[in-house]
Amino acid sequence: MMNFEITFAGVASWFQSEGLPHDDNSILRALLLSEELPEDVQEQFFHLLIDRYENINFQSHRNFDEGVADHYCDVTKPLHQLSLRFLKDRELHGLDEALINLGLELAQDKQREAPFYESIHAFFGQGESNG
Repeated sequence: MMNFEITFAGVASWFQSEGLPHDDNSILRALLLSEELPEDVQEQFFHLLIDRYENINFQSHRNFDEGVADHYCDVTKPLHQLSLRFLKDRELHGLDEALINLGLELAQDKQREAPFYESIHAFFGQGESNG
């Protein structure tokens, strides 16, 4: 679902419009660990993907005026880039490796004077039911 055409903020807006938990931790958990979501949430997540699939083409072919900010299309946001990196990591190296790398990245981020990923620092502290 998430690619360079659909940003993390875009996914968050989809979750919000569908009444799904849309805090950063919940979204990242749903993207990385979707098979661990409750069955009813998995079904809702699946319908969300089907309903929004056409938006991928729309968003990737939108015309933007120079200098006009679009929160939903900014692919440079750190959380969007982190999500892409770990979704790719999961595909290439497996879930366990991706989670280890995510944990290391978050530990490093917590040490920064101005953290990039503060909204997901509690990712590993949430219970699995918070999907």
